[in-house]
Parts: sequence; C-alpha cells; structure tokens
Amino acid sequence: EVYRARDGIEAHWVRGELEARGIRAIVQGDSLALTAGEVPFFLATPTVHVNDADLDAAMAAIAELTRPTTDEEVEPWTCPTCGEEM
Repeated sequence: EVYRARDGIEAHWVRGELEARGIRAIVQGDSLALTAGEVPFFLATPTVHVNDADLDAAMAAIAELTRPTTDEEVEPWTCPTCGEEM
C-alpha cells in the first residue's frame, strides 16, 4: 500500500497520475465504500498499491501530488462568462 484515499475518486486519480509517470498501480477496496458504517472505517477506504521496485518513485510522486499549493503558485483564471478573475 502506497496511498490510502478518502474515496474511490481520489484513489483512481492517484492511480492515474502514477501511471502517467510510468508507475504501474492498482486500486483496491474502492467498492468497499458501499459498506461504510457497517465495517470499520480503515477497512472501507480504498488504497493504491504499487510494485515494491516502484515504491520510492511512487512515494515521491504522491508527495508532489498532495503538496499544498500557495496562491502565488496558482495562475489566475478568468471566467469566460462574467470576466471575474479568480
């Protein structure tokens, strides 16, 4: 296990990002979210797994993906409808 996600969407996003970097990954337990409340929380959360040989690269990629960003790092976006800049 290289990552424990909040839900299946997050788990599959992490898996996709790892695979885009050439790291083979699988998601396990994404169907267990349906049992939330009936089984312990830690058993009902999806996890992402990689081969042992890819563990260091996967951990580095996940650290980069989950690093908080500051306002200075985010480029402004302008709404095409109203012109408001965010």
